[in-house]
Amino acid sequence: KSLSLISKTFSLSARTFNGLESVLARELEQIGAQNVQAKKHSVSFSADTELMYKANLWLRTATKILKPISRFKFSNDQGLYHKIQEINWSSYLSVRDTYVIDCTLIESTIQHPRIAVSKVKEGINSYFKKAKNTIPTIELSNPDFRIHVHIYKESCTISLDTSGQPLNHRGYKQDQQQRYLNEAFAAGLILISGWKKDSYFIDPMCNIGTIPIEASLIANNIAPNISRDHFAFMEWKDFDKSVWNKVVEDAHAAIRPFSKRIYGYDEQPSLIKAGKSIILNSKLFSKIQLEVARFEEVNPIQDKGMVIICPPPSDKIQRMSPRDYYEKLGNMLKSKYIGYTAVIYSQDLDALNFIGLKSIFKRSLYYGQFEGRIQKFEVLASSKKEYDY
Repeated sequence: KSLSLISKTFSLSARTFNGLESVLARELEQIGAQNVQAKKHSVSFSADTELMYKANLWLRTATKILKPISRFKFSNDQGLYHKIQEINWSSYLSVRDTYVIDCTLIESTIQHPRIAVSKVKEGINSYFKKAKNTIPTIELSNPDFRIHVHIYKESCTISLDTSGQPLNHRGYKQDQQQRYLNEAFAAGLILISGWKKDSYFIDPMCNIGTIPIEASLIANNIAPNISRDHFAFMEWKDFDKSVWNKVVEDAHAAIRPFSKRIYGYDEQPSLIKAGKSIILNSKLFSKIQLEVARFEEVNPIQDKGMVIICPPPSDKIQRMSPRDYYEKLGNMLKSKYIGYTAVIYSQDLDALNFIGLKSIFKRSLYYGQFEGRIQKFEVLASSKKEYDY
């Protein structure tokens, strides 16, 4: 059964990283979403049009927000084709629109996503040939609509992507390269850390400063996607510009000052230069200080604070073993960061055991396909250790 695009209240699904689902669920509850249910890689919820706009603007840990338009069962690839034909595609697309199809297959009799994509495309084309005697065009790079096909065994959900570009593309980075930490993931680390925004914040291995920048957005209560100028729902037939403008105006009114400072350090001058350029070119980020320094050279302000660390992958560590590196990391925390809460994310699960501090929290957290763990430590005065760097 097709689900009307203009229903007053409808179901949505927000995608995220494996391990951040409960964080995203809390975010959704905070912006007023109803029927919030955390699942693997996603959180489903109910919303009206205004909340759909608000979710795209405000959710820090979501990467996509999908709107299901049809759910059905089928027995084989031809059955999928016939079910796609039955959807009233004219409610969503016109023949002038471009689109692309993404597909996820789980335990399906269809052998490959390419086969499913081909059948969905054939079904859409057949519908439009019959209804309009012409068809919309596939566009891979910058489509008007992105159609998501999720198949689990013999069940299929067809969704429209409300976001367009992934929501971690905030608009403040000109160079959105995979070697930089994903913004939604960075925001998740900060939200998991429990930072109360009433203390100093330090990232001593900040790369181009993604974690400090996301911390600034959180500290100043700035909607993470307020700098974006386009979302996919703006191309929809029922896009309500007046509602969208209100959501944006409310977001600007919600910005609050932050009294402390946020520090980021990295040993590579080119990365710090790139981070400073991002900060300079945006008026959103306040009280961020990025400097070139090795971790052992950082001298944090002696006050309570939050330090978040993403150590380099173990195969990138030079001149010492991962065990020695993590022991050194723990010793520096115990020597310099008394009174701080330390949060470390690593994909070397064994090396984390050599930090030498008692963990008060831990959680499995995947970065894409790679399993890691986030651990939280309180660095107390009794942990203090003099250390020769």
